[in-house]
Amino acid sequence: MEEVINLIANFGFPIALVIYFLARFEKKLEELSTLLTHLSWVIEQISDTNKVKERRRIGK
Repeated sequence: MEEVINLIANFGFPIALVIYFLARFEKKLEELSTLLTHLSWVIEQISDTNKVKERRRIGK
């Protein structure tokens, strides 16, 4: 039992810190994923707009 207490005393703070940073990192990854999805949509819209403009230019 004393060994467990020593382990917690020695490694408790680093473990808590890692858990905290992992939680923050996960949130940032979710935000980045959302932004990448939106960016992909915007690029697709721009590409579609350019295709329409090119078709109109060729058709004239």
